[in-house]
Amino acid sequence: MSEDPGNSLGFKVFGWGLSFILACVVVGSCSGSSDKAAPKHAPVANTTIDDHAIDAFTALPASEQVKAGEAMVKRRKEREAYGRAVLAGKKAKEPNSESIKTTEWNLVKQRLNLVRPEAPEYQRAQALLLQMAADDKKTALEIAKSEERDSAGARQGFAERLDEGFVRQRMNVDVRASGPNNTILTIKWALASKVFAHDMSESGIINQAAKEGFKKVVITDGYSFNWRWDLTPKPKR
Repeated sequence: MSEDPGNSLGFKVFGWGLSFILACVVVGSCSGSSDKAAPKHAPVANTTIDDHAIDAFTALPASEQVKAGEAMVKRRKEREAYGRAVLAGKKAKEPNSESIKTTEWNLVKQRLNLVRPEAPEYQRAQALLLQMAADDKKTALEIAKSEERDSAGARQGFAERLDEGFVRQRMNVDVRASGPNNTILTIKWALASKVFAHDMSESGIINQAAKEGFKKVVITDGYSFNWRWDLTPKPKR
């Protein structure tokens, strides 16, 4: 019997070869050390409010609490409009109002919740709370979308580093990320075999792909043989 080329090559790279490739995708560089610069963290805005300011704020009557809520909602709209204009590349004048601190926003909601039903300002306070809840939901959705975009980009980078790792091992393997939010990782090699697929599963690369958020990994020879891994998290019982 002639030797299966996929078998011999798969075994050859399983030693230090696939370990090297795994290092490429985890470290972010195939040069032995990461080429990535240390992330530059933006200064964290102060999210606390002075205790004296809180005491003064909570001492306000219901009418003043409602005015504070209206001012807060207006301020958020101004900041949101400015932010969207900047992201769209438009020239916009920054509002005079400061960025809203999370603690500040939550404190206004807390005080609006304390307006009693018999107070004349109660209905307005409830309307403001509904509007602020809708704003919170919108913000959460925008954050989720942003995180999805970031994750999709990270998975694309993973595929590119994995592709580079194979090239460094002199293996003509094509790797690409595709599907919704780049959640499908496809590894195409004309000499792919079940031994190579096994070696890949044992190398830690498939596990790393799962950590990166890939939901499916496909190894194919580009013709009739395919091996698939379903990485979708299983629901806990």
